Amino acid sequence: MKDSQLDENLRTLRGDFDRSFAVAVAERDVKPLDFLTIRIAADPYALRLSEVASLHSERRLVVAPSPLLELCGFASFRGILTPVYDLGALLGYPRGTTKNRLVVVQWSSPIAFAFETLEAHVRVSAGQVSQTDRGRNGAVVGALRDQGRTVPLLHLPSLVEGIAQRIKAIGPSQER
Repeated sequence: MKDSQLDENLRTLRGDFDRSFAVAVAERDVKPLDFLTIRIAADPYALRLSEVASLHSERRLVVAPSPLLELCGFASFRGILTPVYDLGALLGYPRGTTKNRLVVVQWSSPIAFAFETLEAHVRVSAGQVSQTDRGRNGAVVGALRDQGRTVPLLHLPSLVEGIAQRIKAIGPSQER
């Protein structure tokens, strides 16, 4: 009787030991996801780092007239003139606060968004990110859990596409 109980305990321990290696390999294969957390007004948002080409602060903007009120102006990034849009205004926040941070979007043509505050670089597992249907403006596509708080996740390509559609709807300029 003792031998059978010992054999059963050994089988259980051996199985647990073998499973522990399988779990460790599975956890190693899962790559963490990287985000930037920012603030617009007092509200936190997250940006996927994979959608960001570069991050800048204190860039000089050249103001230009535009039918799109969210256009802050143009900035030069590596010699390329890039339109800069007020991220808060695109999300429905009132204009007026200083936007000293710029994020250039990973996109086929250069475009940047201005915002107030860069909080942190955050690395989380896929389980800490939820995907939802796009909100009313199509920019919020989910949320991430970080240090006990839920942060709305912005989808930068949706914002770029929205701007492109609005420009297309305006049509060519009548000025000559």
